[in-house]
Amino acid sequence: MNSHAHLISRFPVSLLRSCAPALLRSYKLAAAVLFLSLSAGSRATDADGDGMEATWESNNGLSDSNAADASLDPDGDFLTNLGEYLAKTNPNDADTYNDGVLDVYNQSLEGYWRFSETNYSYPFYPSSTANAVTGGPALTLNGASIAAGGLFGNALKPIYYMQNVNVGAVVLNGAMEWSFSGWFKMDTVQSTNVIFAARASASSTNIIGAHLSGSSWGNMTLYVTLNGNNYSCTVNIAQGSGFHHLAVSRDQQTNKADIYLDGSLVHSAAPTSSPEPLSLASGQFKISTVPIPGYTGYQAYFYGSIDEVRLYRRRLPATDVEALYTQGCTSANAAKYWTLSYLLNNPLGQVDTDNDGFTNLAEIIAGSDPQSSSSKPVPASTGYQLHTKLG
Repeated sequence: MNSHAHLISRFPVSLLRSCAPALLRSYKLAAAVLFLSLSAGSRATDADGDGMEATWESNNGLSDSNAADASLDPDGDFLTNLGEYLAKTNPNDADTYNDGVLDVYNQSLEGYWRFSETNYSYPFYPSSTANAVTGGPALTLNGASIAAGGLFGNALKPIYYMQNVNVGAVVLNGAMEWSFSGWFKMDTVQSTNVIFAARASASSTNIIGAHLSGSSWGNMTLYVTLNGNNYSCTVNIAQGSGFHHLAVSRDQQTNKADIYLDGSLVHSAAPTSSPEPLSLASGQFKISTVPIPGYTGYQAYFYGSIDEVRLYRRRLPATDVEALYTQGCTSANAAKYWTLSYLLNNPLGQVDTDNDGFTNLAEIIAGSDPQSSSSKPVPASTGYQLHTKLG
């Protein structure tokens, strides 16, 4: 169990204080609505009528004769005991998944892939040890590798266009709200760098996904596909800039979608086509490679690494996106560490991360990759001369 001090150190206090009241109101309302929909069979095992089954209360140190304990928050994660019961998280552990994110931000989590060696015990974690490296629900890698160089450890690294990364289980089926959250690091600029894609069936026009397109480092186009149509915005992805965070927050009922890059809202879309609930079959949701017929760049894949992928059956508000981004930025592989403005004012700028004889600051100035020893500044370049002058 993580201590509260450990968790709070990973989040700006101002963020927690500002979002806590709204989160509590929101999730108490959601909990009340879900409680009213509980089956008669479930209520029969709930003597105090607080929405939590007697066995669950007993297993977690609560009382089935005290309805007031449903509104308590013993682990201080801004999620009540009733909220923890509905989310299948531990009411005595503020970070049930041990991922550095408070439980309140992991509600309605449909799938989570850390691409790590460690077997974490998620509620949806598959029993097969063969999937321990990917998390849950199970993935079909079909040749794609899990290799070092991720945000915190390993990452997903497709290396050939015919490789397939399928989410084997049915995810987000029937969802009127859904969100994608994940980290990516580009190795090569391509016209179609696929991050994720899904299609309900061979005849459906309800295609969703996201991909990056560019001809050189710097300004490139981020496309997000909703209901089969592309919505685009320009983003700045610099060579050697490390892992970036992408979040797509979709509400099909109100027909809105917000797109975030590195914690900031970069585009809001209102698709012109009629919204529809997702009806995704098993194996139709794909991460990073070989999307689906009809999707832009069919058979393209992501030239780089993808890590820490989450799928939610709800629309992520800006506070939740910021929390996920902030947590990822505790890694030195996050993009914020590989920008000129950051390295000019941080000792990391004078470190030679890839041991190629050039400091991180020199490489960023010269446009080379500070995390790859094969990418070095040209000694006579303006960037190298500038670094020399900076001392």
